Amino acid sequence: PNVYKYSLYVSNVFPVPGVVHDLTWTGMTSVALATGSALTMTNLDTWIGHRGSSLANAHGLSEDSRPVTFDKIHTDDIRAVSVLDGGGPEYIATGGFDGKLLVSSVSPTGVRQTVGSYAPLKADKDVIGSIASDARRTGVFSFTEDCGKLKLFDVRSNMVVLEYESLHAGMFTHSYDGAFKVVCG
Repeated sequence: PNVYKYSLYVSNVFPVPGVVHDLTWTGMTSVALATGSALTMTNLDTWIGHRGSSLANAHGLSEDSRPVTFDKIHTDDIRAVSVLDGGGPEYIATGGFDGKLLVSSVSPTGVRQTVGSYAPLKADKDVIGSIASDARRTGVFSFTEDCGKLKLFDVRSNMVVLEYESLHAGMFTHSYDGAFKVVCG
């Protein structure tokens, strides 16, 4: 089987096996990719040479420039990934088809430590559709559930601190428009 059939390619030099459900920039030239139940983080400068020319394949790369993959951090595929904007600790949040939100601190050397998590009661389990953060809310991620709920998760208290339930099911994405306003879709 072709494992790269539904893969993401950056300038046709960086293949990522599996289905990419979401990705986010973690820096000017680095990206985090949600593929299956794994999270892969890589610096694209490693894979893209001067003016987009292809570099040598991964076999010639040093250990510290290879992609870092964290396998099976969810019990089902990861659907959404986000990096906390603004000052403070660098956190990355993942939300899955398993209904869980995990907030991790990831070091440049590839050490991942879970610093917060949300897992709904079994009866309330719903897929997390999107995750976002706003630079003015330090330590807070917002996430949507497909059933039509928007929730705010505070990393410091490790709790959902606010919940908004839409009149309609099917809230799959959201984003901040600036002045503390959230646009949901």
